[in-house]
Amino acid sequence: MRAMSATASHSPTSPTPSIVPAPSSTGISMCSVARFNRFGIKEVRAYRNTLRRLAHFARFFRETVIECLDYQDCCSRYGRRANCVLYVDPPYVGTENMYSHLFGRADHVFLAELLSNCAASVVLTYYDHPLIRQLYPDARWQWEAVVATRNSQFVKGNKAATTEWIITRRHA
Repeated sequence: MRAMSATASHSPTSPTPSIVPAPSSTGISMCSVARFNRFGIKEVRAYRNTLRRLAHFARFFRETVIECLDYQDCCSRYGRRANCVLYVDPPYVGTENMYSHLFGRADHVFLAELLSNCAASVVLTYYDHPLIRQLYPDARWQWEAVVATRNSQFVKGNKAATTEWIITRRHA
């Protein structure tokens, strides 16, 4: 990938600015966007800052492996590695019948045991439920509420809002 930066040039007869590539030392494409008014060029710094943040994400994901695995395979393959993060999105309690494979109470319990004992960092999503509160107690797990839409309950152009929980393991 060739790194580029861009600066804007403008002709009084041209209604929009043009982008001129220039070298960048960040390793990914960057650009500076200019907006023109009757007083001249006005740089929009927000775009440059956004691109810098994207450069940070690009560096992070350059060494990231993303896989879609069965939870048991994922835990056995990556669970022992302290430098890994496991994102787990199991069927929520009470919605198991919406999936093509069975996932019952015993599976929730087994998953909780696997995640509690692995060295990798864990990020987990669930709806709030007494069983899940029991399996992932506040003393060992941090719970953060997020408002989400239920795609399965699309009604007359509106999606129902719900609270989901992002649960992360506390490290001792």
